[in-house]
Amino acid sequence: MQCGFAFLEAGAVRILGILGYWAIGWALAYGPNSNNFLDHFFGFSQFFVHLCGGTISLIAALLIGPRIGRFPEKEARQKNKVKKGKQQRITPLRNVGTEGKLPKIAEIKGHSVPFASLGGFILMFGFLAFNGGSTGEISTKGVGQIVAKVMVNTILCGAFAALSYLFVHFIRKGKWTILLTINACLTGMVSACAGCNTMPVWTSAITGSIAGMAYLAFSELCLIMRIDDPLDAFAVHFGGGLWGLISACLVTEKG
Repeated sequence: MQCGFAFLEAGAVRILGILGYWAIGWALAYGPNSNNFLDHFFGFSQFFVHLCGGTISLIAALLIGPRIGRFPEKEARQKNKVKKGKQQRITPLRNVGTEGKLPKIAEIKGHSVPFASLGGFILMFGFLAFNGGSTGEISTKGVGQIVAKVMVNTILCGAFAALSYLFVHFIRKGKWTILLTINACLTGMVSACAGCNTMPVWTSAITGSIAGMAYLAFSELCLIMRIDDPLDAFAVHFGGGLWGLISACLVTEKG
């Protein structure tokens, strides 16, 4: 447990503190008391948190490697157990096709859909405090309206991201998926972090919808590159954070 807390403190607290000070420190040190950068991002600088987290998750996935049986054909080739895609020995998870061929990508189902859905709901609810609480207080005149706008934009971005991804997934696969829809919703909420306090409410539909497609693109990219990211943390946080940063510059009222 102590080792776990050490990793948490070293990997999350220290690195995010360094990036946080770097992201806004230059404007604080060399800029005037009020400038466009600080007015837009100070207090709402979560974009570098997600970009940092997504990058770290990708590096961790690369270092750890895929789970056993995730990419059967690749595993078999590496172990010289397959010639021209034909099975020679049974893989650990017995991922064998109808013609004795090993699939390139094998689906490994999660433990519990209800528990995963509950966790997704907790994360969605927590995003309201994560973004809304970035103001630090609510008693000053006008801050309450900003917090309300932040929460509305966060909810709408998540909703439109989930709907856009669900629609495209059904067209491609012919079935619905609750787990990936939850990830798409979280990606939309991540994309709202950078500009949720300044972008008009109606632009949340655009930001969220494209965020859902960003999640799909980065998730598929990981599979193409044979990177096993069980939680799609890279697609959710890096994809959503990157698009959110771009979107904040395009749709913000002061952009």
